[in-house]
Amino acid sequence: PQREVSQTINQHFQTNFRDFINHYRVEEVKGKLSDPTHSHMSILGIAQESGFRSETSFYRLFKKYVGITPKQFLAQQNEG
Repeated sequence: PQREVSQTINQHFQTNFRDFINHYRVEEVKGKLSDPTHSHMSILGIAQESGFRSETSFYRLFKKYVGITPKQFLAQQNEG
């Protein structure tokens, strides 16, 4: 049941369900930004494909979890 899953996430990961899911979405975006097979896609397109519905919330959450913007992350990937 949803309540039990939420409670388990709260106890074991010290976060709520929404933050737990958004963290995994950001990780998926990071993986796709690092993958040359997705280089034809825009950052926003990758974010939407990864489950984000709002551009504003995507950019805010990406910076929250990664510490830099998606554009900065992509630039770092292209340098190395």
